[in-house]
Amino acid sequence: MKKFLLLMSFINILTGCSNSSIEEAKTFGTKEFNSAEWKKANNTNRSRMIYSFLKNHDITSMSPANIYEMLGESTAYYEYDEFPAYLLETNQGKYIIAFPVDRETKTIRKYILEPE
Repeated sequence: MKKFLLLMSFINILTGCSNSSIEEAKTFGTKEFNSAEWKKANNTNRSRMIYSFLKNHDITSMSPANIYEMLGESTAYYEYDEFPAYLLETNQGKYIIAFPVDRETKTIRKYILEPE
C-alpha cells in the first residue's frame, strides 16, 4: 500500500500539481472565444471566453508568442515573467490563468487556473 501511495504521489508531481480542469473553466461561462474581443474585454468578459479558448486550442503545441498573439500581453504574473498569465474575474472571485513554458521545447506545458 505504501508503494502504491508513493507511486501515485510521484505521478501527481510529474503531471503537475495543479487541479486545473476545463470543467472548472466552463463554470465561468461558455461565450465563444474571439481574439479581438478578448483583447478589448475586461477581466469578467475574458473569464466567460476562457473555456472556449481552452476547448478549441491545443495549447501544448503553442509557444508563448502564439499565446501573446491570441490573448495579448500578460495582465498577471505567475512564477516567471516568460509565463503568459491573465487575470480573470468571476462571481466566485478573481483567478489567474497561466501558461507555464517548457524551457527545453519552448512550448506551453499546460495551463493552470487558480484563485488569485
